[in-house]
Amino acid sequence: MILWSALMSDLFDAFKQSSTLPLPARPPRDLRCVFVPPPGEPRLSFYSGDEEIDPPAARSYAGPWRDLLAVCEDIRRREELSLEWDNDRKRGFSLSRHPGLIPLAAATGSLNLPGGTPLEIREEQIAVRISGPGPYSARLVDAADRPLGFPQGIAESCILDGNILYQMPPMGPGFRSIRHLGTIIREEDLHRYLSLTRTHFPGLPLRFREYSIRSAGAVELSEGIIFSKMDRDGVLHLQFTLTWPGYPPDFFTAYDTAQVVEIDRQKECITFHPALIPDIRKGIASLRRRIQRLQKRHQDSDGFFVDDTKISLGPKLAEAFIEEELPGLFTRYLFFGTENLSHFRVTRSRPKLHLRLSGGADLLRGECDISVEGEWFTPGELMDLHRENGFIPLNSGGRALIDQKFLERLRRVLKEINHGEVTLSFFDLPLVQEIIDENLEGPGAVEPERIYRGFSELESRPVPVPRIQGTLREYQEHGYRWLYYLYRTGLNGCLADDMGLGKTVQTISLLSLVHADPGFPSLVVLPKSLIFNWQGEFARFAPQLQISTCYGPGRDWESAEESDIILTTYTVVRNDIQELRKRKFRYIILDEAQNIKNLSSRISRAMLLLESEHRLAISGTPMENNLMELYSLFRFLNPGMFGSPKEFQRDYANPIQKESCQVTAEDLRKKISPFLLRRLKTDVARDLPEKVEQILYVEMEETQRGLYESRRDYFYRSIRERLERNGIEESQLYILQAISELRQIATVPESRSSGVITSPKREVMRESLEDVFAIHHKAIVFSNFLDSLETLGSDLEEMGISYLLLTGATRDRRGVVERFQSDDTSQALLMTLKTGGVGLNLTVADYVYLLDPWWNIAAENQAIDRSHRIGQRNTVFAYRLITKETIEERILELQQRKRELFNSVITADSGIPKSLTRDDVEFILS
Repeated sequence: MILWSALMSDLFDAFKQSSTLPLPARPPRDLRCVFVPPPGEPRLSFYSGDEEIDPPAARSYAGPWRDLLAVCEDIRRREELSLEWDNDRKRGFSLSRHPGLIPLAAATGSLNLPGGTPLEIREEQIAVRISGPGPYSARLVDAADRPLGFPQGIAESCILDGNILYQMPPMGPGFRSIRHLGTIIREEDLHRYLSLTRTHFPGLPLRFREYSIRSAGAVELSEGIIFSKMDRDGVLHLQFTLTWPGYPPDFFTAYDTAQVVEIDRQKECITFHPALIPDIRKGIASLRRRIQRLQKRHQDSDGFFVDDTKISLGPKLAEAFIEEELPGLFTRYLFFGTENLSHFRVTRSRPKLHLRLSGGADLLRGECDISVEGEWFTPGELMDLHRENGFIPLNSGGRALIDQKFLERLRRVLKEINHGEVTLSFFDLPLVQEIIDENLEGPGAVEPERIYRGFSELESRPVPVPRIQGTLREYQEHGYRWLYYLYRTGLNGCLADDMGLGKTVQTISLLSLVHADPGFPSLVVLPKSLIFNWQGEFARFAPQLQISTCYGPGRDWESAEESDIILTTYTVVRNDIQELRKRKFRYIILDEAQNIKNLSSRISRAMLLLESEHRLAISGTPMENNLMELYSLFRFLNPGMFGSPKEFQRDYANPIQKESCQVTAEDLRKKISPFLLRRLKTDVARDLPEKVEQILYVEMEETQRGLYESRRDYFYRSIRERLERNGIEESQLYILQAISELRQIATVPESRSSGVITSPKREVMRESLEDVFAIHHKAIVFSNFLDSLETLGSDLEEMGISYLLLTGATRDRRGVVERFQSDDTSQALLMTLKTGGVGLNLTVADYVYLLDPWWNIAAENQAIDRSHRIGQRNTVFAYRLITKETIEERILELQQRKRELFNSVITADSGIPKSLTRDDVEFILS
């Protein structure tokens, strides 16, 4: 009883007034709220009768009125303390700054508009609907798709239309200009409208016909120069700008926008990319230095003038600038307004390619001429003139300015073997078709054009029904159609679908048809760990096919040839190549085809010696580390596609990897895209549950930190000495050993301290797994270190948790997987990243843990996708454990730095120690 009295006393004291206040004036009984809309600042005012009054004291009221007035008192008190407070302000309260007052005022039941009209409040999402063929009509619509009349932005989450106030998630910082979104849009302005809308109203949904709206990776704007007309005094005016194809040249410098939009009419998709804005000051400064050097060389007193992004050149300096600098700038900047350079007898020209093909198989032959402003050149002549002059001199006395990228493309695809006679690879035909700007001529062009046109007609072409038990999903049927088309046209390709989309069943669908008639067997080469997966899938979908396995000491190729399909391993092919090169196969199919990524490996060389009618590669990561891996893959599939390794290095690898040339990357993507089919789960498996990824940061213990820092400092100094003495190549092994030790200290310090130091990650895992198992879920834990799995296994045993272990030493891999899938008592599966990265279906688990990061994020994603695949019914939660202030944080950053280039060619992520540069080592260890 005494305790209760003390508590009540504390409660009373907490709300006791600090001083005795005079009794307030009688509060108005007819108090009401008025919502004052724009024009002007939208505000909430208080009225008694016809008179606007200051809000009365909250303590004089109860219920909703008390709640509203208490908040108003708090706002007024804070504003009076602000330096911005203006005593001449209106009595009301800004609703743009305090939108939370609206629901409080509505709760009083007396919120009206001026004139007494009651304000209706609706909680629903407003959207922008764009309709009609161009010109388009853009309207704001409510959840029932009814157009709004005169919408006004009150706050980021409030729109007023007539007497209806819509409350919704925040629409973005442009809410005050919401009324301008309702407009008529010309076809050529649609990109600009969408960019501005997404920039300033990111939370406002867009509806455009049946198009899907999605976001993608950031893109960097290109630098450009706009040439204006010369004035009467001969002064040349230029403007530095940032731009993107499809937009007016000055759009991104003239408007406050940070989104680039791509509209794909064929796929009915609108994609938004955040725009990376280069530092425009650096570009202008670089241009200014060029002009200053030019001015000094010519001792020109007229000089030049710079105003923000605009530059004006005097007559003499303008002439020298056009003559000496313009051709070099054309390779770096995009040019606009070059028609205004006619005074200098300079014409920007798009050459016209005339190509007549006479015939050939993979290598087509023909005659080629190039027209520049009506004058004809052979490819060799054009390139020689450009190399000597920068311009193409014309008989008229003028000079033609040609895009350097056009000439680079021409050099890559056309090989001149005689005066005007060229050879052309079948695989370069789409690119030639793009730059030729007209139809190819000659009988040699007919069949190649028909084949390429067929890739865009896959859905309309009749195909035989695959002889399988089961039904293909829509995207799997498209994959089967693509595979069948390659088969019928005698072409080879790579099925590169994302993990878990059923690459195996699509391949079996093709083989069920191919082997409906007798003939040579097909050879499927795969890692040994996947053999039971393929056996099970054949038994499930195509039991009529006879399957043999050929590996191990008792393998018999003579008997295996009696079957339809032979399953073997990469190691067996390498060892038995002399036997296998004597045989012929209908199909050679490489699963996990990244196994031949090393161009000079014995496995890669052996694959090239095999004889078959058709070839197919299957890989979720067709390129992991560098572009030469892509070359190795396509050398197996289509040997004539890229020429020699040296040519590929010169034409593609060096420009893309060393010079970050996006044009070359795009050309490479176009060249391989007909022969590489890749779909992502996010695009096609819409019924797949969500995947939630999160990074769990872990702090080091002091003893662990001391050990880590002492070894890091030692390796940092010793590696620098080795690099100076031996160089990066000869130091690679030592660098990898040093990095491996630091990674172990960060994740499993027990292994480097004789068990004295305990990893903090163990406690994080114990707590997290306890929660997972308490709600009867299963978990998979990956690590690159066996020691880490063993210590975690000991912890699970101590907790009384049943777990399974899968490593490279596990013999009955299939039994472990089946037990985990079917046995409810097996709650956790611990495995190494390399062992569990491919070929497993573990959909009973929906929690995945990566105890330590790996250089190649694609390998990590593959591991996570063991559970996030078709058959999974629950949301998958994936956690990466990262020890702060260690090499693990640097690995995360390096993953991002290393993968962006490869994504421009294939959506594969990359980054491994073998590709570390001197700068990377400095970055990791410093």
